[in-house]
Amino acid sequence: MKDDVPAWLQFDAVVFDESHKIGNRSKQTKAAVKLGRRARYRLAATGTPITKNPLNLFTQAEALDESLGSANWFAFRDRYMTADKWGGVKEWKNLDELERRFGEFGYRLTKAEAVDLPPKVYQEIRIQLEGDQLHAYREMEDNFAVWFDRQAESGKAVTATSVLPWLLRLTQISSGFVGGIRSLSGEDETVAIADGELFRDAQRDEIRFFENQAKLDALAELIETHLANPARKMVVFARFHADIDRIVNLAERAGVTAAPIDGRVKAQDRNDVIERFQKSDHPRLLAVQNETGGLGITLHRADVAVMYSQSFQYGSRVQSEDRLHRIGQVADRVLIVDLLAEGTVDEKVKENLSAKRELAEAITGDKIRSWIKAGSPK
Repeated sequence: MKDDVPAWLQFDAVVFDESHKIGNRSKQTKAAVKLGRRARYRLAATGTPITKNPLNLFTQAEALDESLGSANWFAFRDRYMTADKWGGVKEWKNLDELERRFGEFGYRLTKAEAVDLPPKVYQEIRIQLEGDQLHAYREMEDNFAVWFDRQAESGKAVTATSVLPWLLRLTQISSGFVGGIRSLSGEDETVAIADGELFRDAQRDEIRFFENQAKLDALAELIETHLANPARKMVVFARFHADIDRIVNLAERAGVTAAPIDGRVKAQDRNDVIERFQKSDHPRLLAVQNETGGLGITLHRADVAVMYSQSFQYGSRVQSEDRLHRIGQVADRVLIVDLLAEGTVDEKVKENLSAKRELAEAITGDKIRSWIKAGSPK
């Protein structure tokens, strides 16, 4: 959104559809707030007003010219959040008050009240790490623990940015491979993270696949079971390009037509794939990168969604499920299957999402330290 709208331009009404997208303090959000103030009437609509944490509500309310009782964002943050010694979230507070204030101008309409949709049915399938995969996970976990303790001993901050590379590495291993980025051992190493892919603008190392592929084997069984009926379709959500490629290859080896939707696919090609998936018999399976295909598209021709690897964001998880669970879905239920490597970060991230928490809330301090060793695969 541009910030150069002519001053003379006024509106009767402005509607902020998917208003969670302005739930941050970006330049685009500031422009949207200014635009909203040009209108006599303002409306915000979203299925997930809080995608990361309660602070997401401030700028959405600001766009509607509502203050939520705080003069600015910093006052809002201090009213509802207590920071830890590193500046992260220690705890949230006064949330009953926040809910009351938001309720003064907000209205919640559930999907069940608005449309007639089949229920979501959840299934968790746990797989065991073995052999070289288990050894790699333990080694990476041990290295993570050593790094974490050194940070704590030296008084250095343990932030989401510094912890996330380790969690992504562990997530890779639980998915059946490792590699694609430089070593995590460098003291001054910095990396860039974008679009669910590993690390961009960083020196890449070779991707190595493990002999044990329990998660891929479990997916093969799901494909065989649920796509035996040629009329049914499936969407598999995954984080990494390496996973997307292997999922497509697995389906095609099983005689099921498949296509990828990730950051490597051009927008027009992506739209063509989605249209064919929705309107024709093929492809029957889509392998979708969490952040690329989890928002703004309709995939209700499928009635099974498989979470091959977990998104770290609660809002992204909900949006991914709702690509299938939306108006036009004719199945008697939508099945959501989580593939979880037992005793790994897969389970911890899923627990966080089930509690409607963002990973960033648990990623600093003692909570994340307890993830490293407790419950590790044996």
